[in-house]
Amino acid sequence: MTKNQTKALLIIVILVLIGLAAVTRQPGTGGPDPLPAATGTAPTAGNTYTSVGAMDASNTPITTTPLPLPAPVTTTKVLPTTPPPPIHREVKAPAYLSPEAVKILQAKLVAVEKKLRADSTDALAWNDLGLYRKTLEDYEGAVLAWEYEKALAPTSVAAYHNLAYTYGMYLSQSVKAEQNWKALLVADTHYIPAYTGLHELYRYRYGAKAAEADKILIQGIAVNSKNTDLYTLLIQYYKEAGNIPAARTYLEKAITVAQTNKNTLLTTRLQSDLATLK
Repeated sequence: MTKNQTKALLIIVILVLIGLAAVTRQPGTGGPDPLPAATGTAPTAGNTYTSVGAMDASNTPITTTPLPLPAPVTTTKVLPTTPPPPIHREVKAPAYLSPEAVKILQAKLVAVEKKLRADSTDALAWNDLGLYRKTLEDYEGAVLAWEYEKALAPTSVAAYHNLAYTYGMYLSQSVKAEQNWKALLVADTHYIPAYTGLHELYRYRYGAKAAEADKILIQGIAVNSKNTDLYTLLIQYYKEAGNIPAARTYLEKAITVAQTNKNTLLTTRLQSDLATLK
């Protein structure tokens, strides 16, 4: 790959990352038209909302890294008792970003910071600020923005999701990651990314709870019995752990679910896996 081709590829990647911010916008808030947003409420015990990112068994095989970013839910503003964190932070762009990509990000930051100076209670603007900071690898700054978004909008699915993923993946704060994933499950036991996020956290980053890696998937399967994505992840986990009897048990269960869902392609693949399982 030539130097110019590499440069062009980096610009495309950063533009895609910035495009994630558009997903979190609601109609009428400015910016590009959003993807369909979640509705209802989130982490308040007893409430439910439409899950974002939970895939039906007929979809393509599960991909859990990176986890999908759900759209936030906006409700009546809650005014926090604590002041907002600093709106501006000096951030050094990662060396791999091209000057053009950095220029785009800087312009985005200037715009969102201006919006927050005008209205520091704009939860969506704090969400965007966190996304831009994360793109620049300012993870501590990103969680500051998302924590304040969560304080302003306690029902923001995106705030909990982004915090859980960033605390666990980039800041090695497993306890905080777990707290945010579990808050999402308190709100909606059908929110599949929380199960997969906890599984990966326990398996790769939270050694003290490594034994919970399979249990959280089994818990998810118990309340999402038609979702074969959780089965697929659990089967792979048992295979890699050398627990072939458990892998076979859940393969057989997954085949039954796939057949019930009339997913012929997945059924065939699972049956092939079972036949070669040793």
